Amino acid sequence: MLDGTPTDFVVDEAVLGCNVAVADRDGDGLPDACEAEQGSDPNDPDTDGDSLTDGDEVNQDGTSPTNYDTDGDSLGDGNEVTRYRTDPLNADTDGDGLDDGFDLGYGTDPLNPDFDGDGLLDGDELNVYGTFPKVYDSDGDGLGDGDEVDTYSTNPLVADMDQDCLSDGDEINVYRSSPKEQDSDNDGFYDGTEVYAGTDPINASDVPGDLLGSPYNSVCP
Repeated sequence: MLDGTPTDFVVDEAVLGCNVAVADRDGDGLPDACEAEQGSDPNDPDTDGDSLTDGDEVNQDGTSPTNYDTDGDSLGDGNEVTRYRTDPLNADTDGDGLDDGFDLGYGTDPLNPDFDGDGLLDGDELNVYGTFPKVYDSDGDGLGDGDEVDTYSTNPLVADMDQDCLSDGDEINVYRSSPKEQDSDNDGFYDGTEVYAGTDPINASDVPGDLLGSPYNSVCP
């Protein structure tokens, strides 16, 4: 039964560890005994100079008080916590395949995995497809890079994949021809030639008769 005497309140040092100590010479919220365990300086409230106190790093953020950049993403822990709102324990906060520091240096957003909204991760754009993570349509053909890769299986870096003189976007969205077939209706004329001549590139019976035998059978107008 408790009667209020000091002996009724026993500090369990095994549970509290170094935090049972009260001495904190630098006033950083981390007792000197804990500083010794962490390897931080008990006379410097911010041992690694990252703008976070040693106490906050250990007790709040989970970062290292002796490592300016705990996750190695080229951003100081303090900047991650207070400026960029990125995770100082995760080098790639948004999971796009690019470190947070690289994202910022390149001009993309470390909190947005698809900066241009084209359906491809920024890291995949740079490292897999060679497209531009800040440009929705890298080749300017009227199709988003993600649509080219995931939907149409066209090349997001080539505006006219089948070289029939129609952009991939125009073939899909305007003429309904195939961006992967030079002659979508197999009538002997390139799709671009038919459009130039005013015939239908997806109707084999509609051919540009005045161009029969002309160079336009094999080359774009």
